Amino acid sequence: MNPAILCGWNQEPFADRLAEEPGLIVCCDQENFFTRLTEEPVQAVILAAELTWSGNAPSIFYGLEVLCRLRAETGLGCPVVMASFMEGEWLRRRFPILDFQSHQPLLRLPARPQALRQAAMNAKPADRFRLHDMVRSYCDPQGRLLRLLTHGNGFRKLAALQTPLSPSDQQALMQDARLLERWLAHLPADAEQIAQLKDLLDLVDKTCRSPTAENINDARLLLQELHRNRRP
Repeated sequence: MNPAILCGWNQEPFADRLAEEPGLIVCCDQENFFTRLTEEPVQAVILAAELTWSGNAPSIFYGLEVLCRLRAETGLGCPVVMASFMEGEWLRRRFPILDFQSHQPLLRLPARPQALRQAAMNAKPADRFRLHDMVRSYCDPQGRLLRLLTHGNGFRKLAALQTPLSPSDQQALMQDARLLERWLAHLPADAEQIAQLKDLLDLVDKTCRSPTAENINDARLLLQELHRNRRP
């Protein structure tokens, strides 16, 4: 059996058009996608960034969660082409895992099915060492948490000493906080860590609603403590 290009997409008319492309297997639900991923030879994967699987809204970009799970749980290094209605540069800033060569190119929708298939055929896989680094930094729950706390645009601004938060900084901080809130359920059961992270979310919410020097400083001090305690 020749390796196929596996496509994870929402249940919509465009999925039917994708299914007509030679060599593409289209899955419109999560269980079917991961079953095929582990049971059939796969040359490449195409994922919609705005997947609505498991009831997620398009704005959650659940396709990136599926990408992380794919890398962490299967160990596959095949290329993954992401397709999104958002601008590629914006997505790469929010999800740095897309900077890896095996996740290039990032295609802007709408696009023709032939363009998606051709991009997947031309994409390059990840080598073993880059795959290990990718999983450790972006897919492992603790590694992903540490990277968000230290490199997230909002948390990075908050951690900077004597730096006031502009309206754009506050917006970035709220985006980082929403990511953190979603990831809490996937962290190991560490009561102390979970409690500290929830305290941080409360302080961030308070800071964004009322960005006084006192509120910013309280959130900053807790974030800096988390930096010290959570480094590997």
